[in-house]
Amino acid sequence: MKNNIFYIFIIFAIFLSCCKYDKVERGCVDIKQSSNFAQGEPIRRVNPCFNPKNGSLIVFIEFGVDVPKRLCTYNLVTTEKMALIENTRLSGQPKWGKSDWILLGIDGNIWKIKSDGSGFTQLTFSGKDYSPEWVGLDRFVTDHDNNLAPMIMYDLNGAALDTFSNEYSEGSFWDDKLIYGGFPGYKLIDLETDSLIKIPAGVELDTRGSSSVVFIEENEVMRSDFSGIYRRNLSEPKDIWVHDACTSRPYGFPSYSPQRNQVLWEKVTIDDRNNFVRSRFVIMNPDGTGEEELVIP
Repeated sequence: MKNNIFYIFIIFAIFLSCCKYDKVERGCVDIKQSSNFAQGEPIRRVNPCFNPKNGSLIVFIEFGVDVPKRLCTYNLVTTEKMALIENTRLSGQPKWGKSDWILLGIDGNIWKIKSDGSGFTQLTFSGKDYSPEWVGLDRFVTDHDNNLAPMIMYDLNGAALDTFSNEYSEGSFWDDKLIYGGFPGYKLIDLETDSLIKIPAGVELDTRGSSSVVFIEENEVMRSDFSGIYRRNLSEPKDIWVHDACTSRPYGFPSYSPQRNQVLWEKVTIDDRNNFVRSRFVIMNPDGTGEEELVIP
């Protein structure tokens, strides 16, 4: 009997230690946000995006103390990384199109470049165009004047095709629908009718930062903020929590690959005790499971 009690105690102790380990490793603790990224990694990689026709390819921006800001592609299978251009004023999330053109932002204007580094061309000249989003094979819209003016649609030569009555902020496109985060939940724009639908999140929103949204199916999205990562069927009444996130571990700039049926995120981990900042790209399933870190040389 004494031996049985002893073994039960050991098993219980192991169980407790495992639970504690899981809580430490997987828990997400809110902290006072740090802005000191200088003490982080020597190279930071930000704003990733999948190739929409090949889930093994991504594009992103990298920079560091001794590394000039540059646009890069990376092959997850061959581990080949290629720098396309260097420009200190690259900003926002580059968007890879099905035509193999990549849209990118520089100083409030939109440029395009092929995935082999050729054809680097300026498309807009207003100084007020940000966050390009593909809305067809050869068309895109922009966040015009930082979400203070109606969005504009351009072709791949930079000619303005249409101006809409609604503003647009960085988001995602699927079948004539644009969606982006906007309190009290989502803003859904129908390009065909130029109409705006406001969709409540159905859960308490974290108002400390912006919300990142990506389509994963025609009527399904994933959203992240400081309270977690959520999945949502837009015809259902509320978001469903699927993964933790917080001020010490935010996820942003999502990109969906239909070939992989996975979502790519930029994940930042902040340890406020020594002001350390770590930025990584991770891939997870649409239900929030299977998170995997990409190791880029």
